Amino acid sequence: GVALEWKFLGVQAALNHREFVFCKGRFACGAQVKAAVFGMLFTFDAQAPPSLSDQVALFHNLAQYMKSGIPLVAGLAHAQEQCSSRLRPVLASIQHALEVRHVPLAEAFRDHYPGRDPFLLALLEQGEASGTLEGSFRQLEQGAKKRQERSRQLARDLAYPTLSLLAVLVLWPVPQLFASGLGAYLVRAVPPLTLVLGALIFWVFFWPRLRLEPALALTADRTLLNLPVVGRVFRAAVMARFGRALSLLVRTGLALDRSLLLAGGASGSPLLELRLKAVASEVRSGRPLSELLAPLSDILAPSFVGMVKTGEQTGELDTMLEKAAELYEAEAQQAQSMALTLAGPLLNIMVLLIGAFFVISIYKGYLDGLGSILN
Repeated sequence: GVALEWKFLGVQAALNHREFVFCKGRFACGAQVKAAVFGMLFTFDAQAPPSLSDQVALFHNLAQYMKSGIPLVAGLAHAQEQCSSRLRPVLASIQHALEVRHVPLAEAFRDHYPGRDPFLLALLEQGEASGTLEGSFRQLEQGAKKRQERSRQLARDLAYPTLSLLAVLVLWPVPQLFASGLGAYLVRAVPPLTLVLGALIFWVFFWPRLRLEPALALTADRTLLNLPVVGRVFRAAVMARFGRALSLLVRTGLALDRSLLLAGGASGSPLLELRLKAVASEVRSGRPLSELLAPLSDILAPSFVGMVKTGEQTGELDTMLEKAAELYEAEAQQAQSMALTLAGPLLNIMVLLIGAFFVISIYKGYLDGLGSILN
């Protein structure tokens, strides 16, 4: 499409047909919006997946409608009345595709649902083919709910250390405020605060976008896996997501080679996804899955591969994968909580030391001034 350039108060925006609100104005633009605000470039992606709360509500309602015997098209119409304003036109488009064009549900979701998640599409395709669409919606609801719980837990765990860190950054230059005035205090306080806020902005807005670059994503994966404490949490989280996704796909009856590729994408690790492509091709030749996963010991723990082997031997691969996912979810949560629990007291000690330094500096200045008067 045609890009429009809009300049206002030093703000330049490249607009390309998408609808968004900016400075209390509504513009009809395209699939991406790139805006440089005070020298910083933000990219808003129209294809970003819905929020986790929207996903939980949507798939819960659709599963309930299917359970009650309401036809899928009517269920989508009812879901539009209960979903967020962002999802309403999406569901209307999916309903139109089913009702007018008579396309399969997975194809309608692929064409209109933001994000285009292959794992979601595979579950819908299998559920529609096997007549277990309600179960597919339940699985998608549970997956979104678990991700939502992890996100909320991480926010709770990070709140106290983050506040403590900000307190440290604000308090440590306070003696400069009394000794040299506000200007000297700001010179000391602003740079570290700017660095921390810049890191948060980068993590929230830019890092998800940069991880789409294959070379950077693989480098980031290798770095995270080798970090002392973070690596343990990241590896456990990857195994949990991979195990749960593969369990769900195997349970639906999807071929193992395709299940491996989709579960690799759902694991959140581009490195694992890349290496599973070779594993999927070998699985087609009839080699045991546990034997093929054993060389991936830098990502998948030997205990995980052992549980896969047990599942193959007992004929309950999906059950063992689900148990492995639960085990490593608990391990990731425990390691994360332990790391953040240790971070809190350390930051408290830093705050106390800064407070002590602050008190000593005040009394030192007072005593020096008193000594100069007496002399």
